[in-house]
Amino acid sequence: MRILAFADVHRNAWALARIVKRKDEIDYFVCAGDLTHYNHGLDEMMRILRPLGEKLIIIPGNNEKPAEVEELAARYGFSYIDGRKLELEGYTFVGLGGSPITPFNTPYEWREEFAEGVLAKFKKERNVVLVSHAPPASTKLDQTWDGRHVGSKAVRAFIEEGDVVLVICGHVHEAAGVEEVIGKARCLNPGREGVELVL
Repeated sequence: MRILAFADVHRNAWALARIVKRKDEIDYFVCAGDLTHYNHGLDEMMRILRPLGEKLIIIPGNNEKPAEVEELAARYGFSYIDGRKLELEGYTFVGLGGSPITPFNTPYEWREEFAEGVLAKFKKERNVVLVSHAPPASTKLDQTWDGRHVGSKAVRAFIEEGDVVLVICGHVHEAAGVEEVIGKARCLNPGREGVELVL
């Protein structure tokens, strides 16, 4: 199974068009959120991705309103997995959109208790591919330019305690292209250019 993962496009139509051009060579595309800034232009970005249809697995980032992403995903035939799971070829894709509280008052922010509650439903799943906009806490993936760690403790705990084999995250732009291993899980931020993976 060939996957192209990407995140934090933030209304860059050129980057999305490059991803869509690969629709015939990739089995599944995974968007880990933030197609927009403050939810502006969401429909425009989703329309660019429309040719991917059911090949696209998507969650909202902190810059999107989940209800609107879910509605547009249904319209265009995408697989929306925020707070849900999707079984694919022996793997369980689990989605967690949004992020911990930021200073920017973006549309989809939550406290750790919320993330804990969402992820608790999937603790017994096997061969998990976690698609989380928020990176795991206290890693290279959640470190901002000024050294602060802004990731999620709940996400990290889920990775450490569960049967997670791959984590696709975003949110921290400085971490695009960064990879780290937690337990047996390969964790990466693919950035807006995307990273191709084989499962």
